[in-house]
Amino acid sequence: MGFSYERFWGDPPHFVILHRDGMHVMLRQAAEPKHVVPNWTLSDKLWDMYFWVNDADALHAEFVARGATIDYGPCDQPYGCREFGTQDIDGHDIGFGQMVEK
Repeated sequence: MGFSYERFWGDPPHFVILHRDGMHVMLRQAAEPKHVVPNWTLSDKLWDMYFWVNDADALHAEFVARGATIDYGPCDQPYGCREFGTQDIDGHDIGFGQMVEK
């Protein structure tokens, strides 16, 4: 998805801050990975993460070109966002959306 990082922290490494286009997300390795499950397995259509972006259509096209797993393509939602959904390699749902003009 084009995120970058400068370094991992800890010994052994267990924490990282990913970033791209002004978006940041902090990730830490869980002590008990079996307890980390995608939110959609607990509640239908619940994201694990959601990012505000400037151009959802362009980002979607980039992700498709990179071979990302797309849950649903760009669409206008009744709550005023144009968004699309992806899934990371561990099955977690990540949404990307932008506010739309009314």
